Amino acid sequence: MKKVYTGELLSNIRIVPLLYANFNVQKGRVGLFSKEVLQSLKNEKIVEVVDDPENADYILIPHNYRKYKNNESYIQNFICLSQRYGKKILVFAGGDLEVEVSIPNCVVFRNSRYRSTLQRNDIIMPTYAEDLGGLYGVDLRNKVGDRKPVVGFCGWAGFSTTKQIIKTHIKDVIVFVKGVWLGQKNIAAHKNGVFIRKRVLGILGKTPQVITNFIIRTSFSSNKNTIELDPEIARREYIDTLKESDLGLAVRGDGNYSIRFYEILSLGRIPLYIDTDAPLPLESYINYKDFVVYVPVKDIKNIGIYIEDFWKDLTNEEFILMQKKARDAFVTYLKFDRFLRFSLDNLEEILESNKNKK
Repeated sequence: MKKVYTGELLSNIRIVPLLYANFNVQKGRVGLFSKEVLQSLKNEKIVEVVDDPENADYILIPHNYRKYKNNESYIQNFICLSQRYGKKILVFAGGDLEVEVSIPNCVVFRNSRYRSTLQRNDIIMPTYAEDLGGLYGVDLRNKVGDRKPVVGFCGWAGFSTTKQIIKTHIKDVIVFVKGVWLGQKNIAAHKNGVFIRKRVLGILGKTPQVITNFIIRTSFSSNKNTIELDPEIARREYIDTLKESDLGLAVRGDGNYSIRFYEILSLGRIPLYIDTDAPLPLESYINYKDFVVYVPVKDIKNIGIYIEDFWKDLTNEEFILMQKKARDAFVTYLKFDRFLRFSLDNLEEILESNKNKK
């Protein structure tokens, strides 16, 4: 277990979930369907918090970066400690925003990034996905005869009000204009996930190579403020849809990452992953191509060809093995608490692999 020094906590800002057990946090917030993750983080310490920075492996800023990024004196205190004791600073910049962190000698844990903007000190982390396979069981599917693959999706991919449409379009236009101004390539990868989902689902609905298993909702169902049906019913429909499918569609959300991707893996299902230039966690350790079907966002019009190429010569034994690998990758590396332990234990090696990619 790595030792960290956190200094004094800011009283008006939540601490990062990594530290919930250390500071006996009982009412942390990680999302409507992340209770299991929250419980594990409350119950078991992932790091040891020490009182003396000299005895620490790392200096850890205990809050999400966007909450203190304008507090220059607070940040400077950690910079001084890092310089005095020669320790790296751990920064958590979780959430949808791709914020830049200008703190020297730091390592940044973040969810949302584009491969084209990935920095050597960035570590992509999974989001707070529950272990659905552990909670609801893992039922491996068989590939029998000439059956077409079933593609499953249950979630937000439509709009219920004109106001919702306008609001989402405005956000998307802002992203587009910003991308053009900054000279970003592959602007399609920067579109809001709901628009990409709508287009992909429309294409799949007309694709003869697949059987579709869709429940399309007009609101975001993972937030108590936007969900429009009973949360238990919503969750049950979501899980049943994935269990009854061979491939689970995973598309980015507001940020360039997908919680659905990890939930699909946890159930031992194969993600049909729309690649929006998003790096995945621990790519130097996990061979995602062993159990993920990639479709570049710029080529989604040919999604049926990607699925057909994957499915046509796949044996039942190979299909079952892929499902097992998907589940194993989640349990070993991508379940949030496991990921944090592994990353901190192998931090220097991960950073070195980042350097070699550049």
